[in-house]
Amino acid sequence: MPETQHSLTATYAEDAAILASHQNHITASTNLQHHLNQFETWLKQWRIKANENKSTHVTFSLKRETYPAVILNGQHIPQEETAKYLGLHLDRRLTWQKHIFTKRKQLGLKLRRMYWIIAFENG
Repeated sequence: MPETQHSLTATYAEDAAILASHQNHITASTNLQHHLNQFETWLKQWRIKANENKSTHVTFSLKRETYPAVILNGQHIPQEETAKYLGLHLDRRLTWQKHIFTKRKQLGLKLRRMYWIIAFENG
């Protein structure tokens, strides 16, 4: 996979995350787009198809500004408020609210499935 000086690629199995960081959001988006251009060339070279429908673009910031869009294979990658990567729900302000809500909901469902055991032991 291509690497650039101003971005980082994190991969696990078939999942990949490309991260670009800079104090200026335009520079960060430009660095990300540069990496995506190299990534697109690499994908074509290795005849790998990226699923743009599963791709999201999240700009982690406390500011409420609109950030420049990025493109992969001629398609705009939609900007989202959250992204899920390796089971973690990361929101743009890094508050962990979405992740905690999701995990509490999953725990509640598991607890309901085990309720008959808990009720049987107490009764």
